[in-house]
This record gives sequence, structure tokens and C-alpha cells, in this order.
Amino acid sequence: MSKLILTFVILTPAVIFFTGHQLLFWLAIINTISYLIIGLTIPNLISRSSMIKFKSKMEQMEQGGATDQEIEEAFDGEIVIADEDRMAVPQWMYYLSLFHIFSAVFLLVVGWVF
Repeated sequence: MSKLILTFVILTPAVIFFTGHQLLFWLAIINTISYLIIGLTIPNLISRSSMIKFKSKMEQMEQGGATDQEIEEAFDGEIVIADEDRMAVPQWMYYLSLFHIFSAVFLLVVGWVF
């Protein structure tokens, strides 16, 4: 989620509020809330996939007879997010996020023009 796009989507309801269109304002509020939910769900799914692999690695180390020191060193290591972790997110969530961005632009344009 880009900070510029996030700022744009969050500020859209405020800008529309000053145009005096109540219906567009509430649609923009709903759009923003939905965008934030999707925008926070996507990284959560990515990190969940990465953590499942990490936990599996820890369990394999324990079953393989690794010492506590080796497990602790592996636990302190950095968790790497791979492309396959990003693929754990359904494609429709990315499209829905893009739809929210286009909706914010549409609401902003309609709010200013009409």
C-alpha cells in the first residue's frame, strides 16, 4: 500500500465533504474504510504465510535434534518474505484494492464536477 495512494484515499472524503455532496461523502467514507481493511489484510496474509514456513523450519530443527543454542540463533534470524508468500494472497484482493483507488478518483471527480 503506497503512502501516497493511502493519503489520497483517506483525504478523499474530507475533500468531498467541502463540496456539499452528502451521498458522495458517505460513499467515500465507506470506500476508505473498505480500502483500509483490504490494505491491512494483504500484508497480514503475506506475513502469515511466511510465519507458517518459519514455524515449520523450527519444528524440523527440533525434530532433527538441534541444540537449544542452534534453535535460538535461527529464531533470532531475520524472517525472509519470498515471492511465494506474496502469492498466498488471492488475486481478487489486489483487484479489489485497485477498485477502491479508482472509486476514490471517480468520487473525487464527480464531487468537483457536479
